[in-house]
Amino acid sequence: MPLFRDESGTTVVLTTHYLDEADALADRLVVVDRGLVAAEGTPDALKTRYAGLPRRHAPGRLHSP
Repeated sequence: MPLFRDESGTTVVLTTHYLDEADALADRLVVVDRGLVAAEGTPDALKTRYAGLPRRHAPGRLHSP
């Protein structure tokens, strides 16, 4: 099945709090934390880079909440 982007030349912006949903639907992700881009890349690249890190070490988390 061809990608919507390839058929129409259109990009769709999806917002979600569910990373499994974003992983299934997107070929590129941007994580925004408090209005700033904290991380971006493919789902696989982000999982490889951040998987297993405690929350305080996740992108955009420089200080304890």
